[in-house]
Amino acid sequence: LVQSVNNQRRDRYREIAQENGITVEQVAAVAFERAIEATQSGHFLQDASGNWVRK
Repeated sequence: LVQSVNNQRRDRYREIAQENGITVEQVAAVAFERAIEATQSGHFLQDASGNWVRK
């Protein structure tokens, strides 16, 4: 299940990157920032280094 979700996400990031003339890494970075913004205070999230932190 996890691999399937990751594959679908990667494919969608690739589509978005091609549509906007940017790299997949740039799309992933924007998605990461939006996910952090959407996380409610007090919840845990994984930072860019892979550490779990409370927002």
